[in-house]
Amino acid sequence: MDLKKIKKLGEGSFGSAYLVEDPDTKKQYVLKTIKHEGSLNEIDILTRIKPECQKYLSCIYSSKITRAEIMILMEYIPDTFELFSYLKYNADELNIFTTFIIIKRLLEGLSVLHRLGVVHRDIKPSNILIQPNLLEIHYIDYGFACLKEDIKCIRKFVGSPYYMSPEVYLNRLKFNWEILKSADIWALGISLMELVFPDHFLDEGVYPPDESMDVIMMDIEEGKGVFEDIYRDTVDYEKYSSKTEGDKATFFISIIRPMLNPDWTKRPSAKDMLKLIDIKAKELIEMTRPVGMDIPEGVKSQLIEEIALKYALETPVSKKTKIMTFGDDKRRRTI
Repeated sequence: MDLKKIKKLGEGSFGSAYLVEDPDTKKQYVLKTIKHEGSLNEIDILTRIKPECQKYLSCIYSSKITRAEIMILMEYIPDTFELFSYLKYNADELNIFTTFIIIKRLLEGLSVLHRLGVVHRDIKPSNILIQPNLLEIHYIDYGFACLKEDIKCIRKFVGSPYYMSPEVYLNRLKFNWEILKSADIWALGISLMELVFPDHFLDEGVYPPDESMDVIMMDIEEGKGVFEDIYRDTVDYEKYSSKTEGDKATFFISIIRPMLNPDWTKRPSAKDMLKLIDIKAKELIEMTRPVGMDIPEGVKSQLIEEIALKYALETPVSKKTKIMTFGDDKRRRTI
């Protein structure tokens, strides 16, 4: 297939991504080129997830390995943006319902990935695409991902330090499948702190800015209450213009808190978190329904989806929002 390059979508330390088009069919794709020092695992991962890639993951069409680089032809999803860039320029456009649905779909996607026998190992907002008007999400960039049976891959020390769980960052354990699944949950938890509280954390970061990551991670491991201080500060009602905004902060912290348990053995799985989401959907409706209005139990989750999608369809996206930035925030880069 002869493809025409339309534009460069982004460039990083391991390679580049281009929007390309088939001149005959006019169908567009993403062509990802990876330097050979990048991971060859990505092709294996994309092949594994291909049967269920459509809703939450990245779909591969073909791949080619040359002496100079690895080329992967992938699905192009129109009107998608990198979540980090979307939050940077559109955070004020999210409400409690749209935020809740994004969280639900991120957990659904991670649950699918783990069920397929894949750990991502580099979950962060710059490795997630969002279709804002449909509230659809897609996990991308599987360069550090591992198949459950690939022990050599699982034991590597890789990822983005800012999103690493303490047991991974401190590198004191022999990594296994269960540890890395739990580490994915932690990374998503940090990402959700940025999603829910972008004014607090997107630019400055979740962790205290005057402490080194080494000290922070050791304090978390030793149970010194680092996150308790962060939670307390985040749900401080005096920070918000109304009680409603304070209630929203408390509501979302109650979802994220289990994901950031310092003890990896006590972190819930993505499947467990979806059970919590079902409970929280009912709580959200009770928080927001007009006084005196009765809502049947069986339609509460559906009602949240309908409210969120109606709002999302009516909300424009800032023209500054980028499709991909390839980690132009140095603090969140990989090692």
